[in-house]
Amino acid sequence: MNKIICIVIAVFLINSIGCHKKSSMKSDAKKNETMQKEFISAFKKAHETNNIDELMNLIYGENVTDEMRQLSKQYFTENFDRKIETITISSLTGEETLGYTKENVQYRPNLELVANLVVQFSGENNSETRYPLGIKDGKYYLTSFVPASGQNSQVMDAMLNVTSYGYNTTIIINGVKQSSINGSESMRLTNGLQIGTNQIRIEVNDAKDAIKILDISVKTKDSSGAFVNEVYSFKPSSVSSGVYEDTITINK
Repeated sequence: MNKIICIVIAVFLINSIGCHKKSSMKSDAKKNETMQKEFISAFKKAHETNNIDELMNLIYGENVTDEMRQLSKQYFTENFDRKIETITISSLTGEETLGYTKENVQYRPNLELVANLVVQFSGENNSETRYPLGIKDGKYYLTSFVPASGQNSQVMDAMLNVTSYGYNTTIIINGVKQSSINGSESMRLTNGLQIGTNQIRIEVNDAKDAIKILDISVKTKDSSGAFVNEVYSFKPSSVSSGVYEDTITINK
């Protein structure tokens, strides 16, 4: 009898947990839908009324430079005479720009990218513009590029060397995909390495080949300009499919 009661209670608890998860998922989806509608409405209204201040308020402002603010204002203003045909929020395409280097300063988005605001303008070309979005404190914001570690963040030229036989390997450094390979290659890092801490992510998938070799290194230049100073090495004796994350520290 006690055994039957325990089984009934266990089933009840499992069902309750399942219902709670489903309810939570529905609640999150509803909340996200509301956030999207509010942001789209605010963007469209600000554009149609030529309200540059309201448009600028839709940009997440942390660490944004004066130069970037002026560029954003100029872009918004130049588009005031264009009529919005449709406006939606869509998933990331995987082709978004995650960083660039200008005058030895590395720039990155000031929020993690979660979606795109897709604006279709009417006209001869019916052109489409995508604005990367992030979320902060339960609200959508347009993201902006900011210096990775302050205005004077310095970057260092570096070379990535990859030997990947038997594995499909993708290497991402500081959020920028550097290589996706089953083979061997050497390449200069896009955006280089910043002084301080750099994040490296290695995604490994078994390609089912007989030969298994995985050897990854990152080298910076010596005084002669040759890439010989090894600052990172990943050469496991055995490796399983998965994601491996580490840091590369560069001192001045």
